[in-house]
Amino acid sequence: MFSLRTFVSLLFGLFFLTSCNEGEYSPDTFVVRQRTVDGQTIGDLVEELAGRSGKVTWLSEPWDAKQSEEVIRVTATVRKELDGIERELILLYRFDKISRDIVLDQVLFDGRIQSITGGAMAMLAMKLE
Repeated sequence: MFSLRTFVSLLFGLFFLTSCNEGEYSPDTFVVRQRTVDGQTIGDLVEELAGRSGKVTWLSEPWDAKQSEEVIRVTATVRKELDGIERELILLYRFDKISRDIVLDQVLFDGRIQSITGGAMAMLAMKLE
């Protein structure tokens, strides 16, 4: 089981991120993973979601073709079996190198975009398994 403090830290870390900077795509992933929120890094929070049986994959790339390489998309994909079904949680972070902001832009659970409440519930489901 997990504590209420861990759950609150997880939600805080995933929805209220700011301030960070670094170079090319791989270092961008490193920067996002190392960002500390409430005493825990984003990387550790995502690994905690995956648990022992889950797998986390990180990817970074330009946000879109219209913007320069100043805005980077860093994606954390958590794959895990829940109740005998393979599930996928995707956390899309937007890293702006100019403003130095990191923002959790979108949460997808099994390919469906989640609201803040839906995203929190999906993360809780991943954590509880």
